[in-house]
Amino acid sequence: MDKNLIKAVIAYSAKPPTIFYPIPLLPILIVGFADGSLLDIAIVILFTSLFYSALNLWNHVNDYKEDFEAGKNTPFIYDNVRKATTAYVFLAYALSLVIFFTLSSTPLGKILFTIVLLLTFLYSDNMITKLRLKKHYATELLTYIVCVPSFILSLHDLVKPINDKAVLLSLSFSPFVISTVFIKDLKDISEDRRAGWKTLGVVFEAENLIKTFFCLNILFYITFAAFSQKFIKISPIFPIAFSLIPAYYFVKSSKENWAISFELARRVQMTVYAGFFFTIIYAVLFYFE
Repeated sequence: MDKNLIKAVIAYSAKPPTIFYPIPLLPILIVGFADGSLLDIAIVILFTSLFYSALNLWNHVNDYKEDFEAGKNTPFIYDNVRKATTAYVFLAYALSLVIFFTLSSTPLGKILFTIVLLLTFLYSDNMITKLRLKKHYATELLTYIVCVPSFILSLHDLVKPINDKAVLLSLSFSPFVISTVFIKDLKDISEDRRAGWKTLGVVFEAENLIKTFFCLNILFYITFAAFSQKFIKISPIFPIAFSLIPAYYFVKSSKENWAISFELARRVQMTVYAGFFFTIIYAVLFYFE
């Protein structure tokens, strides 16, 4: 395979970037909250990278026709690239399952990760079952709502058994991660409509999706404030202060009647960046408190 194609596949394995992978902020925090060691951090990051790269590539491989028709420069239009990538995906999924069942602490953790693996596979699958859960907003939302907290709990289970701290942590971060599903399809509305999909962007007004996005981000910081107050010494005022960012954007956009514009897109982008920045700061404060 051409070197440029290999580089393109590697780049696609990290699209879209998240706080799980390739920026492993949340795995690092999870290990910290689980009182893990440096070895645990390395194991969890490597495991997350293996699983998430497979998850992302499986989505891109199955989307290659739609991406090509939309004019995207996808390497998966080449048959040999698709075959090699698909082989990697199946190998990575199998290795992830073996690693998790070897290292996890509880049966509950094993069940949760198995559910995550199956749902993320079916989310994109257009080759075997052809269910492709991402085609309809109901199954798309269900996948995110189930998989995000389940995966956070699974990573905790790699270090220590799931406890009340792990549950509240998963509930705290889930709104931030899930909020992205309400904005990710906005740029692909015409593409999804041509394919006959009923994604969030096709079925619902863009302004309602952006409203939900801001509200979930506000909920993220408020829930995390409750987590901070219960389990760690860092002041809950810190996340409450960050909640003012999406709250301010919500109010300002409301006064403008949610006019779809470059400025509104910038506010959405800044809210996502604020979540990343908040997680970075929190990780630093946590490890040095």
